[in-house]
Amino acid sequence: MISQSELSRITRYSKNDNITYLDGMYYNLADGSNVFCKRIRISEIELGGYKINNVVIAVMPNKSDNLLGRNVLDKFKSWNIDKDKKELTLIK
Repeated sequence: MISQSELSRITRYSKNDNITYLDGMYYNLADGSNVFCKRIRISEIELGGYKINNVVIAVMPNKSDNLLGRNVLDKFKSWNIDKDKKELTLIK
């Protein structure tokens, strides 16, 4: 999930053929609320030096923090979060 401002940044720096706009859908948030989000598919995105293909991203209607979901993490062999260092380690 990303904010509307992050979507603006992505579309500004991406090629038009890299982004496909999808139908929106409702997401159930951690606080129990439901929110309708726009969705996009990015054909290729770089994360930590790795290129990842076909990532679906929900765009929150209000300002929010960006959230990396399992749909991206599951594309890696393994991953680890070090809370103390605030680091995400990805292994392809």
